Amino acid sequence: APGSALTHRPLAVLVNSGSASAAEILSGALHDNHRAVILGDTNTYGKGKIQSVFELQDGSALFVTVARYQTPNGTEIDRIGIVPDHSCVLPGAPASDDDEGSGSSSFMAGLPMVPGSEVALLESLMGDSCVVAARDVLRDEVAIVANAARVASDIVQPVAMQSTPQTTILPPPA
Repeated sequence: APGSALTHRPLAVLVNSGSASAAEILSGALHDNHRAVILGDTNTYGKGKIQSVFELQDGSALFVTVARYQTPNGTEIDRIGIVPDHSCVLPGAPASDDDEGSGSSSFMAGLPMVPGSEVALLESLMGDSCVVAARDVLRDEVAIVANAARVASDIVQPVAMQSTPQTTILPPPA
C-alpha cells in the first residue's frame, strides 16, 4: 500500500511450523520490506496456493489452483514457507519431543484466560525460547539505532544562535 510505515521501531515476528497462509504473507512482506526480523524454530507451514473447488456430477471434486502466494521479492511460499532469519532455539536448551517441533519452546498454547491467569501466561511467555530470542534481537536493534543517532548528533553540530545585543532602558532620573 502507498504511504509510509506507522512506526520505524524495530519489529520481530515469531513464526513456527503452524504459521500459515496470511501469517506467511504478512511475515514475508515485513521481511522483504526490511521492516521486521523473523524468528522461529522452523520454517512456516508453506501454504502458498489459492484453490477453487468445483464439485462434479458424480460427487467428486476438482481442485484448481488459481493463484500462488509470493513475497514482495518474488519468493514462493508454497511447500517451503518463510525461513526465519534467526533460530529461536537457545544454545544448550534441551530439545522437545513434541510433535509440533517447537524445540525448547515452553509456551503453553491455549492457556485459558481466567482471572489470575495473566501471571501464568506472562511466566510462560518469559520462559519461551522464541520470546527470549526476540527480546535479545530487539535489544540489539534498539542499541544499533541509538548508536547511529548518537553518531549522527556528533557529526551534525547545531548552529549556535547569535544573540542580539540587548539594551537596557533606565528609568528617568527623579
